[in-house]
Amino acid sequence: MFAESKTNEEHPVESSSEIPLQLRKGQLVGDSMGVAGGAIISLIFSSFAMYYLTSIAQLDGIMLGTLVLVGSIIGAVSSFVTGIMIDKFNSKYGKVRPWVLVSILPMAGSLLLLFSIPESLAVSTQMVWAGICIILFNIGTSMYSSASGSLIPMATRNQLEVTKMGSSRALGTMGGAMLVSLGYVPLVELVGGDRRAYLIVTAIIIILGSLLIFNQFRTSRENVKTVNRDASGMEKKVPFKDAIVSILKNKYFLAGWLILFTSTTMLAMNNASTVYYARYILGNINMQSLLSLVSIVPSLLVLAALPILVKKMGVRVVILMGTIFAIAGMLIRLLDTSSIPLAFIGFILSGMGALPMSALVTALINSTIDYGEWKSGIRSPGMMMSLVGMAALLASSLSISSIGWILGATHYDGSAAQQSESAIQGILTISIYLPTILASIAFICVLFWRLEKQHPQIVSELRARNGEN
Repeated sequence: MFAESKTNEEHPVESSSEIPLQLRKGQLVGDSMGVAGGAIISLIFSSFAMYYLTSIAQLDGIMLGTLVLVGSIIGAVSSFVTGIMIDKFNSKYGKVRPWVLVSILPMAGSLLLLFSIPESLAVSTQMVWAGICIILFNIGTSMYSSASGSLIPMATRNQLEVTKMGSSRALGTMGGAMLVSLGYVPLVELVGGDRRAYLIVTAIIIILGSLLIFNQFRTSRENVKTVNRDASGMEKKVPFKDAIVSILKNKYFLAGWLILFTSTTMLAMNNASTVYYARYILGNINMQSLLSLVSIVPSLLVLAALPILVKKMGVRVVILMGTIFAIAGMLIRLLDTSSIPLAFIGFILSGMGALPMSALVTALINSTIDYGEWKSGIRSPGMMMSLVGMAALLASSLSISSIGWILGATHYDGSAAQQSESAIQGILTISIYLPTILASIAFICVLFWRLEKQHPQIVSELRARNGEN
């Protein structure tokens, strides 16, 4: 039975180099650009929506945090349903690609409406408007996250290619992050800094992001066969219950899910809290763009060296090094929270550490899909990646909700030029204390990861079992 299978220790596959390459020319570029499009749309929401709603629209942070959490729960359900649909149905465009296309409207449209709340409406009506937009945005984001994530295991089994896709996606995410982090606030200030300015700049970026996601749909390909087999090796239809049980028994997937959740929550909280940190801790909101710049640019050097580092040390060790850098960068800022030089050093280190975490966690999770198929005979990439998308969505939403709750509990006043001491501590909590704890949890999980050495042999057996070229 598959559950009793062992890898061949006498004739192991030494590396992923023996697994055929499957990615077509232009697919990496299109995929990277699509992820960049998704990133710039998501980053506007995660980095600036709460600030806009609390400081510009001056809505209640605690209520907004609750709405974001409710939206994330609904989005999580949507993510899971999307994963089930991916595994169950097919089309002339494939199993995954249509969902990339469908996700654009709810994701982009709802975000545009969120920044279009009429100021003339009653506060309660504005809050309802915001809540509906937040829910629709979470539904659209969850659909895109599940579909985009599922493109990787459907594109290739080759771990080196998975690493390339992860790296190119990290490059796309960084490009999107640079565009939003460096350009959003200056452009808003240039246009006027009011509600109208936020709407105009947001609309331009949303249109760009939507076009990039459409191009991802157009250029992506699905190369890996999804074949489920029984204990005798015959193809079978997998009941929903059996698929769920196989996922819950996949210890590496559960660990990978936790790594993704904690690291994504940390990164989202860092992004969303930078504008508060710049304005109230360092005393200049324009420092937000500079802090984002110094965290992103050095990461490009890490990204360039990533394939070499992975080849020499492996995915696990590189991620461990990344978490150490991220934690060190946050702790350095605690030496003097108002010091601009220490802030720059801290953001540089954290940015360099965050890159391996965001780029390579995909490779870890993708290998757990192969492990689950090898162990149980059931391959459910759509459902598993929907759970991954759910983790990313919950992480992003929980980070934003936490910001609203913590700032509300510490009496943050969006209309005040200076904040109280309790509000300052709240800002330090969301920008340093909580992200450090989350990065530490991710470090512990990666420390005990043991699948990497076993994976090439698992893939070799699966390709032979499924008759893949």
